[in-house]
Amino acid sequence: MTHQHPFQVETSDEVYTTHGGVDLLARVHRPVGVVGAPVLVDAHGGAWRHFDRTVDDHPGRGLAARGITVVAVDFRQAPNHRWPDPVDDLLAALAWVRAEADRLGVDPARMGLMGGSSGGHLAMSAAIAATRREPLGVRPRVVVALWPVADPLARYRYLESPPDDGPDEPLFDPPRLRRAQDQFFGDLDTMHAASVAEQLRGVAPGTIPPLWLAHPEHDRNITRAMSDQAVDAWRAAGGDADLVVFTGVGHSFVNFGGPDADRCIDQIATVVERHLRPATMTTEGRP
Repeated sequence: MTHQHPFQVETSDEVYTTHGGVDLLARVHRPVGVVGAPVLVDAHGGAWRHFDRTVDDHPGRGLAARGITVVAVDFRQAPNHRWPDPVDDLLAALAWVRAEADRLGVDPARMGLMGGSSGGHLAMSAAIAATRREPLGVRPRVVVALWPVADPLARYRYLESPPDDGPDEPLFDPPRLRRAQDQFFGDLDTMHAASVAEQLRGVAPGTIPPLWLAHPEHDRNITRAMSDQAVDAWRAAGGDADLVVFTGVGHSFVNFGGPDADRCIDQIATVVERHLRPATMTTEGRP
């Protein structure tokens, strides 16, 4: 599907929750004039240790130009915080969006979660946690997982001796990534327990939302087997799941712009249109 990008975009930063006297910010990318827009709460990547909400500005603005509001959030990270603190932050972000829906111009019944790399793991984890801890109206209706680290322990072990061949990836630094995982999870048992497959154990049938998982063909950070296993685990728990492979690209390609990134953003917009269908959606000042 090709989108015409009809909307201008406005961006603002807002406090969505506070922990220990520290404000956590959300960067809101809105399509100008749209009322009742679908909304994605977005968790950035960075090995649970690096970056902030601004790193996803390109996909956030691209989706807003296609009529989808994106709320990209800061969350608690290593080294000062550990698993599962960011999951609680994402649930707080969902609740904040619901409470502020009228002001933000979004439909609270049309919320989803999105995240890339470690943020993909957090988005999937928050969707699972919401089935147990959140009322129905605060649960996401779709998860967009971009090259997620769905099994932290498997990825940690893979980083011990990754293949030498493959394209250069500026963010692929195995020692740095392993240190970040050590700081965030603390030990191997916690990494195992934090895997999506383990978190899915015991979820009630029919409670997890559909999953759309994107895997880059030349990703050196996440193997195809890891993505396949995440999709299999989601389906085994009773959820619908689709895996799409993007050819000729590497990890986090959507953040760097260009035709491949735009193609991925187009597909995300199509997924949102399919899973977050509106009851009503209007544009201010238009018949």
